[in-house]
Amino acid sequence: MSTRTCRTSRCPSCKGQTLTGLSDDTLAWSVQVDPVPLSAQGEALALLAGRHTYAAQRHEGRSVRLHQRTRWQIAGTPAGARGLVVFDVYADHRCGAVLPAAAVSHLAPAPRGADSDQPPF
Repeated sequence: MSTRTCRTSRCPSCKGQTLTGLSDDTLAWSVQVDPVPLSAQGEALALLAGRHTYAAQRHEGRSVRLHQRTRWQIAGTPAGARGLVVFDVYADHRCGAVLPAAAVSHLAPAPRGADSDQPPF
C-alpha cells in the first residue's frame, strides 16, 4: 500500500468516521475528509462554509488517493458529475459540522406525499 493511499480512520477529537490521506503527490499534508460524497450543490455549500474539497481518484485501479480541488477542477468537473473519469468529491472534516441532505450525492429521490396524485413509482 502506498503512503498516498487514503484509508478509513476516526477523528481523534470527535471520534467520527473519516477518510485520511495526503492532499497531493508533492508538498502534501495529511487531510481528513467526511466519508460522504457531495453533489455539486454540496460542494458549493462546503466551500461557502470555508471547507476545502477533495476528489478521491483510483490510482492504477487499486488504491484511492485524495486530490485537493482547485477552482478550475470545480468548474470543469462539478461534484457528482459522471463522465469519462468518475470520482467522488468530499469535504474536509470539521467536528460537528453537518451539510444538509441535499448536499449529498447519490441520494434516492424524496418520497412523494400522500396527497399527491402521482403514483409512488
